[in-house]
Amino acid sequence: MAGRRPTTHGISRQAGGKAAAGDRHRPWHAARVWLDKSRIDAINSASNWVARVAQVLVRNLGDRVVAAFRRKAELHGNSLAQELRSALTAAARLTCEERVALARRVRALTPATVRQTDSTDLIRRDRDSR
Repeated sequence: MAGRRPTTHGISRQAGGKAAAGDRHRPWHAARVWLDKSRIDAINSASNWVARVAQVLVRNLGDRVVAAFRRKAELHGNSLAQELRSALTAAARLTCEERVALARRVRALTPATVRQTDSTDLIRRDRDSR
């Protein structure tokens, strides 16, 4: 990239160690960091992947249910939102029976008449190729 000036990506510092005018409200932007376009794209794509969090709106939830979760949250020292996140996370885990049912469903996708390759042969071939 001859002739192109690298991007500072919002981080700058004037000569002599003074922060640029735009940095006075952002003291954590202390040092000049030069990033090229590919690094910026990599950082942006990584941060976009990590930052995505789903939001769910549950309608018509009974007052007793909400009150019960408020009590549980208070007992656990959590906010109502954190208590609901914990309950949903725990409920989302597959039980043993659900995992077995899922494995059977996947197995049913392959017809019984199709001959399967033994995995030991595949592993041996891969090791021998190195």
